[in-house]
Amino acid sequence: MRARAALSDWYELRPYPGDEGADDFGAILDHIPEFVFVISVRDGRLATHMRTSARHLPLLESLGCTEPVPSDSPALHGHAASYRYRSVRHCALPVGDADAASPIFRIMGDSVAGSAYLMVWCRRRASHPRISQYIRRTERGQAADGLAGLMSGMWGGASKPGPTQTHNARLAREKAASRHLFACDVVAAADSMDDLRAVESSFPSMSLRRHSKADTRHIDLVSSGRAPIPWWGGSRMPILSDVELRLFVRLPDENDMASVPMNAGRMVSRSGGERVEGGGATTIDIERPEGPGVSEP
Repeated sequence: MRARAALSDWYELRPYPGDEGADDFGAILDHIPEFVFVISVRDGRLATHMRTSARHLPLLESLGCTEPVPSDSPALHGHAASYRYRSVRHCALPVGDADAASPIFRIMGDSVAGSAYLMVWCRRRASHPRISQYIRRTERGQAADGLAGLMSGMWGGASKPGPTQTHNARLAREKAASRHLFACDVVAAADSMDDLRAVESSFPSMSLRRHSKADTRHIDLVSSGRAPIPWWGGSRMPILSDVELRLFVRLPDENDMASVPMNAGRMVSRSGGERVEGGGATTIDIERPEGPGVSEP
């Protein structure tokens, strides 16, 4: 088991209309090497939480459209269905359409009747040996996965790669050259199987599959960044590039704020007024002459 990660503090990441050119999630991916990200819905209200080291709070406070509010852990236990997920294909192969964006907020707002969440633990890696191994074996015409891959690694041997192997090796090389790579652990939970399937429908097609039920212990390990990386079958543990990670989770934007109930962050009035706490608001009216106000949904 790897050393315990210093993921000490929870923050609710509350959106607000701010710098339209800001890429807050990109700033997190660029500058915070390890974190747990949770998107949840409870009593019809959505929230985005992040767990990381307290030393990253100044970065979070500098984001252009997101306010970090210190919070307790989101409700991660007590759901009827909780599952861990693994990659459908080898983790070296890309996932989904790079031009897409996660529909998680719309789906949770429209299709989840009870409580549910999607939790992703992420640790940034400059490179990953499982991807390098996949490329090396595939370019040699060897099996890269399963028992046949294990035997290839032990006994060697090589042959001319076929067209599919050549194609997959190229895709893996492109993924290996991504701006960032993250080793990930994914857990989803819901009050019913229908709600769980709704959360799963936000995944890119043929990207993840249910691997096993997630018990209380495993949920705690993932949420604290201490889940073990398996030595057998680890080729299906998700490794996601920064582009691929956005296909699963992201920060809410102004369209999400307008259509889904969630807590809004503070913002500076265009008239130069004081910053105000969004509280339970979903929209913030900054045009009223008496100053910034909060409108209820």
